Amino acid sequence: MPLGRRLGVGFLGAGNLNRLHHMPNVARIDRARVEAMCDLDQQRLASAAERHHPRLVTQRYEDMLADPQVELVIIAAAPPLQPDLARQGLEAGKHVFVEKPMARTAEQCLQLARLAEAKGKVLATGYNRRFAPAYRDVKRAVEAVKVPPMITYRLLDDTRDRPDWHEHPHLIDEVCHIFDLLSWLVDDEPTEVYCAQAPVQEYQLILRFAGGATGHILTGGRGNFAWPKERIEVVLDHAMVAVEDFVELRAANVAGLEHRCYAGREYEGWARGYAERMAQEGLAVDLELRRQIADVWQRDGLADTPPGPEREALRQRNFAGQVLPPVNYMVDKGWFAAMEHLIDALLAGKKPASAGGVDAARSIACAEAAAESARTGWVVCLDASAWRMT
Repeated sequence: MPLGRRLGVGFLGAGNLNRLHHMPNVARIDRARVEAMCDLDQQRLASAAERHHPRLVTQRYEDMLADPQVELVIIAAAPPLQPDLARQGLEAGKHVFVEKPMARTAEQCLQLARLAEAKGKVLATGYNRRFAPAYRDVKRAVEAVKVPPMITYRLLDDTRDRPDWHEHPHLIDEVCHIFDLLSWLVDDEPTEVYCAQAPVQEYQLILRFAGGATGHILTGGRGNFAWPKERIEVVLDHAMVAVEDFVELRAANVAGLEHRCYAGREYEGWARGYAERMAQEGLAVDLELRRQIADVWQRDGLADTPPGPEREALRQRNFAGQVLPPVNYMVDKGWFAAMEHLIDALLAGKKPASAGGVDAARSIACAEAAAESARTGWVVCLDASAWRMT
């Protein structure tokens, strides 16, 4: 790549995903520059621009797409809007990164993949768990054995802080992450899924792969703020490896891998030194912070109070003076590494290892099949033509 060359990046959307993840991550990468920002919310846009000082600040997406110095567009918008926004970016000749879910149907994802190929542009999506340091170690353990692994994954949140959670399709908007992760870990295509729902958006799933690997997913919103959101456990060949909430790995009979802890992630305004403590103490630090957060949310019944003035007054009182990191964003799920890899690949003119349109189509096809299984009570077969380019 040319010496000193920096990739110009534009951001569509100044909400949490861009504001907490992608904007600060791009700002940390010396091979990239925050070139432009666009959002319809003028206050949110001004706040993000004041922090990162882009050259172009606009409420008009077409202005950003017309700017020749914007080479990569990072889209984090409402899921129903993202397919058309990504299409516009590709048609304008930009590389496009679109947050998950890329779209809410597999066919929409595949249409975007075909358009990117026709335009000779990169289309990537936000399956950052592929780049989480702990999960990279898990993948190496899986690759070292010949037997099909059995994988259990817990993705369990406390959604009492999100009263509108049931209005969003959890299998598509969130579990798509895990469908992609399992396919990546075993490097294989899923062939069938069974999903049981109890009662609303609380699921247990079994996923089978062509080569014999299986995955079990436990997911929903009835967890607790004090409990780690995610855990993966993999059964290998008379060997085990497990990771708790991205911060601590334990293994048995896996060569070169017995016990590791991983640094967390500090956020501007929340810095307390917990990221490096996690690298030394692992899960204990994660639990310590989660218990503090749980105490604030559960004090005086805040989390169980219906939306309205009383709940907001309780929230303001309970959180007053509290310096607490975002509960699910304080561990390293691979956001920075994924963005750094994408930018370096684009500068080098190489195909990135990022999840693309085909990977997004596969994950959404799994979500669609799981929803059908939950409705019918039957195992649903997956047809790989739903995510193949030809």
